[in-house]
Amino acid sequence: MSVTDIWLLCAPKSATFDVQNFLSKHELSPNWKPQPHTPGTLQTRFQASLSDGQVAHLSSLLSKLGVVFEIYQSSKEPCLILGHPGLGLKRLAIDSSGEIVIRIGQLERLISESEGNHKELERLLRVETGTAWLDLLEPYRMASARVRQLPRAV
Repeated sequence: MSVTDIWLLCAPKSATFDVQNFLSKHELSPNWKPQPHTPGTLQTRFQASLSDGQVAHLSSLLSKLGVVFEIYQSSKEPCLILGHPGLGLKRLAIDSSGEIVIRIGQLERLISESEGNHKELERLLRVETGTAWLDLLEPYRMASARVRQLPRAV
């Protein structure tokens, strides 16, 4: 079991029942809020103590339900799991400071696949580091941050 930070950035209301059923089996009851970036959807962020298998099962379920999400798992091998309906799942190994790690074997494979083409190597590196996923998730993060930064009316 490891501490897992789960941020369901954009969940269709139709998916929240299935997500809630899974979470309740692990005695989790998150507080759902509207997602300002996509009206009619919900978001929640919470921490849980889940095994690697439970995190994999949750990621698969969320992906099948069309939920946009980000899961940070701080296990023996920390990772960031990103999910977006248009791109699917992406698992990124990260180091203790939260930086994405590319192993030598991965790098050698990318160099080989690029066949000496510099632009292709750059594209493959962007795919390997999850750039497209991170770019698509950013507006959901920013919308949530903007809502928190609005001053209260007196």
